[in-house]
Amino acid sequence: MSDDRLLYTRQVRLPEVGEAGQARLAASTAPLGGAGFARTIEAKYLERAGLTTATSGTPASVEVASLGLRNEAAREVGEGALRALAAIRNVLLGDPR
Repeated sequence: MSDDRLLYTRQVRLPEVGEAGQARLAASTAPLGGAGFARTIEAKYLERAGLTTATSGTPASVEVASLGLRNEAAREVGEGALRALAAIRNVLLGDPR
């Protein structure tokens, strides 16, 4: 089994992802949005899911205010995580947003 397959074994076992979904993730590039720590979190989530990150393009839109987080650092983590999850969802569902 290749190193990449071992790395994403848990994701591939998820019915929502599977082999085909992981292949789409690996073939996709997601633009980074946000700034600072939020951008760092977003990049880590995307790269660990198997996507390539880019500094240009239109990032996934997220509604961070709805998180209800009062601490600035927590908001940044939430923003980065939401942007990454939105991008992953878009790749898996074929949604061009």
